[in-house]
Amino acid sequence: MDRIPETGAMNDPDEVNSYDKLSKKFLGLVEKLFVNRAITLLKRSKLQENPKVLDVGTGTANIPIQFAHKVPTAHIIALDLSTNMLKKARSNIKEAGLENRIFIICADANQLPFKDESFQLVICHSIIHHLSNPLSSIHEIIRV
Repeated sequence: MDRIPETGAMNDPDEVNSYDKLSKKFLGLVEKLFVNRAITLLKRSKLQENPKVLDVGTGTANIPIQFAHKVPTAHIIALDLSTNMLKKARSNIKEAGLENRIFIICADANQLPFKDESFQLVICHSIIHHLSNPLSSIHEIIRV
């Protein structure tokens, strides 16, 4: 069976707002479990002090916000290709009072604008179906 990725970044403002509401209402438990698992991996790696974290495909930044609340020393880059998702992410981050700990970057997961091994932890949740070239993105995630 051929893979049929979604076309482009989710950038329609109505779609972004619907996604954000859905994420906060229904995906909260899934995202909480995801964040807890990521924190467990971080603790096992013994890289807990001031970890640099990258969230690829951050959407409206609900996962980095949860992560920042649970790991107060983390510095997080929230990356997405959709400018409207990032606009909503910026609003959510400001509402959470985390503007000095979560930083937004608009970039493509196939060409991450970071040096090799820039982060102690790279997370991504529910993005594979959005990626035009998942293998390239996975290689980039491993690289940084």
